[in-house]
Amino acid sequence: MAGVGFLLSRQSEAGLWSDFHLAPGLSDEWITGYVGDRLAGVPGTEAALNRAWSALVDRRGERGGRGWGYNVDVPQDADSTAWVLRLAQHVGHGDDEVAVDARASLAAFRHGDGMLGTYGPTGDIARFIDADPGRDFRGWTAPHPCVTAAAAGVSGLVDAEVLLAAQRPDGRWRSYWWASDSFATALAVEALASYPAASSAIHRAGQWANESLGSSDLTAFEIANLVTITAFAGACDATAVRTLTMTMLADGSWASGALLRVPHPQDTDPDAVIDWTPGGRVEGAVVEDLRRVFTTATIVHALTLSIREGSWSGEGREA
Repeated sequence: MAGVGFLLSRQSEAGLWSDFHLAPGLSDEWITGYVGDRLAGVPGTEAALNRAWSALVDRRGERGGRGWGYNVDVPQDADSTAWVLRLAQHVGHGDDEVAVDARASLAAFRHGDGMLGTYGPTGDIARFIDADPGRDFRGWTAPHPCVTAAAAGVSGLVDAEVLLAAQRPDGRWRSYWWASDSFATALAVEALASYPAASSAIHRAGQWANESLGSSDLTAFEIANLVTITAFAGACDATAVRTLTMTMLADGSWASGALLRVPHPQDTDPDAVIDWTPGGRVEGAVVEDLRRVFTTATIVHALTLSIREGSWSGEGREA
């Protein structure tokens, strides 16, 4: 796939991938865990993934923390830590002392219902954003389905019933940090795919995804997540797959389409917020993956799944 070549070419000499740009700069710890996980199992990527893991182990030593975050300057969060742990599993280091310790640290982010918040104890993140004493962090510490679904990809970390309980009546899972629910839903469905009791939930998610594919204003990132959902639901949409292959750019990437939103710490329902700042750098911002790495990794993963499910024969542009 040309998309794989694009991603490999964007890995730094240090072994990290980076994307998005907020006040702390580019994200590399979170992004490296994510890209590494999405590339896992793709032939020819093994060396790159091992370099990424080694770089993240070194980075953990630099930050002096138990897990990982947006980048080395930002305190640990559960989402970044989960993606790095997923990568660790893929490269055979899930039982290393570093990974075991990071996994244990996620207990501080877990709620009584088994869901995870992005941040747990708020002291470090409050100091980082120079928050006033008593600042409300209920939004950032609340149970987040998108973060919990990511953590469910770490073996034994999240009980399947916890994810099932978070599914909305229409079949989707809610995204806190993303402008679209397609990402959280794709992650949840993928995590539940091997759980027999989840077949009905996955079917409902597939129905929601198929209905959503009828929209005319979807980004390639959203289409890829919807393709992933339908693939696991047993009816991968071949037309959507072909759309992805035909919208690939000349360098093997896809146009930025992953819209990351940064709610204010107190916002528990970012869907109700209407005053966002496109391209901002702090709370209230909505930003795209300017390097196209996050979107491309998501699409490469979706196309890999579609090949596995037999919905794409490889005809057309070579993705």
